Amino acid sequence: NQTLPTSPLLAAYHYAEQLSVSCADLLWSPSRYMLDWVAARDFELPPQTFIQQYAMPSARLRDGATDSIGPASFPAVSYGRTAAPREIVFFGRLEERKGLRLFCNAVHLLRDDLAQRGITVTFLGKPERCAGMPSLEYIARRSALWRFPVRTMTNFGQPEALQVLLDGDKLAVMPSPVDNSPCTVYEALSWGIPFLAARTGGIPDLVDDADHERVL
Repeated sequence: NQTLPTSPLLAAYHYAEQLSVSCADLLWSPSRYMLDWVAARDFELPPQTFIQQYAMPSARLRDGATDSIGPASFPAVSYGRTAAPREIVFFGRLEERKGLRLFCNAVHLLRDDLAQRGITVTFLGKPERCAGMPSLEYIARRSALWRFPVRTMTNFGQPEALQVLLDGDKLAVMPSPVDNSPCTVYEALSWGIPFLAARTGGIPDLVDDADHERVL
């Protein structure tokens, strides 16, 4: 998150991470990117090192599912072209590493066009820090000149967050300048949520090559 170390104890954490990897009987990573990252920093990888993407609950599990009051209600999953979005949603922790600054920079450049189109911009995720301040304060400062609705939704769990994205014409944005294999992208793919993600880290591995230009 582009912050300076705050304690000498972090050096011990760093060493412990290297030691746990080198002593492992088997090492699993959800992305090639993560393995390349640690190898470039002199981590010693065990002979049995594997890449396997996360296993996410399939939307097919909803078939025949029930909850406490009867059949569970899940929206139908569809893919392909959708209506133009009326709301752009930052989807992820509100922090530097997940691209909060990059997202705000882009929105600021587009602020007049977004206002003319009547687009709402929503920040959906747990608050952290950005640019040395609480992320909600950072958003308030950056959005001071924006002339369109701005919402922050910070207290939702995963099911509630997904319901927000599935309700109406929304575009989820995951602009991480660096990331391993983010669950937000898996979830958007699993539930047919229109999204735009950064072409960084392990994200391109999750998207079919033919669709890279459309969504990355």
